[in-house]
Amino acid sequence: MSMSGMAVLIFLSVAAGTDLCDGRIYNQWLGPGAVTAFVLLAAEGGMGELPDRILGGTIPILILMLPFAVGALGGGDVKLLAMTGCFVGCRGIFSCMLGAFVAGAALAAWKMLWARSFWERLRRLKAYLAGCLLSRKLSPYPASGRREEELHFSLPVLFGVWLYLEGVL
Repeated sequence: MSMSGMAVLIFLSVAAGTDLCDGRIYNQWLGPGAVTAFVLLAAEGGMGELPDRILGGTIPILILMLPFAVGALGGGDVKLLAMTGCFVGCRGIFSCMLGAFVAGAALAAWKMLWARSFWERLRRLKAYLAGCLLSRKLSPYPASGRREEELHFSLPVLFGVWLYLEGVL
């Protein structure tokens, strides 16, 4: 695995740890992560990839604006994926995001089954979507307020990036 690959996994692991412990992903960690991506790119002599890496950091912000706006995804998660894009570039971030969302969906389904709230959550989703369609407006998705239903998306991001770096995705 490259230095960049190891570095991004370290940054993601620490971010996942703070997300689990504090419920936050700190900008003081993400900013240096993005800078590290570009420093390692320069050190590895790959400055020709600079536009690709900048685009890789921009794509998650553009794609995830809507889920963030309705509260389906936290700002820290969006910035975490943007930092990841600075390491893996434009093509890599799509694979990493796919892996993260598939892993996140599996984790969410497991947590809902474990908490015995799967059908309740589906009813709530149906009511939310119906409300959005009737009002023709997107509104924030209501949180359940149940701790056991919280999903720390940093863990699926870490898993998705690891799968990408290992060549699975």
